[in-house]
Amino acid sequence: MARYDVFLCFRGRDTRHTFMGNLYAALRQARLRTFMDEGVLKGGDVADTIIQALEASRVSIVILSETFASSRWCLDELVNILDCMKTKNQTVIPIFYNVDPSDVRNLKGSFGAAMVAHEDGFGKDNERLQKWRSALTQVANLSGCCLGTGSRYVSLSSTHSFHYTFSNMFKSNMLITCTLTRIQTFKYVSVFARCI
Repeated sequence: MARYDVFLCFRGRDTRHTFMGNLYAALRQARLRTFMDEGVLKGGDVADTIIQALEASRVSIVILSETFASSRWCLDELVNILDCMKTKNQTVIPIFYNVDPSDVRNLKGSFGAAMVAHEDGFGKDNERLQKWRSALTQVANLSGCCLGTGSRYVSLSSTHSFHYTFSNMFKSNMLITCTLTRIQTFKYVSVFARCI
């Protein structure tokens, strides 16, 4: 049995006190056992604690934001998540938060710039760097959600995929119906996060 229903992977400085806080609260309110590194873990056991939580989760939600790829930790976590998807049949749901999925897939924009910076540190042919590139391409090819702030709307086709995954994983039609209704009624990300 999984220790957590949901594992959240995100770049803290981009989303911790905005979208992530709302999403985490909404998942907890829905009584889903959710792991989120709240930045309070200290000492040498941090990596082990996070990896154990990741491996003991049924679903990983990866929030790909503007500076996600600049974090070595986020990229290593993403590689581990995709490994769990293959070896443990874990469901992975990407959320493209204020980023274009094609920028992630093709390593353009901030994702391309981050890879160039990592190349400077590791060398262009470094195995770890190759795993990161592959992981970003793989996650960008999964069904997920495209979310933005202000006037950017939730992508309806992506929303259906997101709901299908949750209804199959958690058998919670009431939660899913509520979310679908509210997403069709309200269009902003902050409302989306509170409605899950």
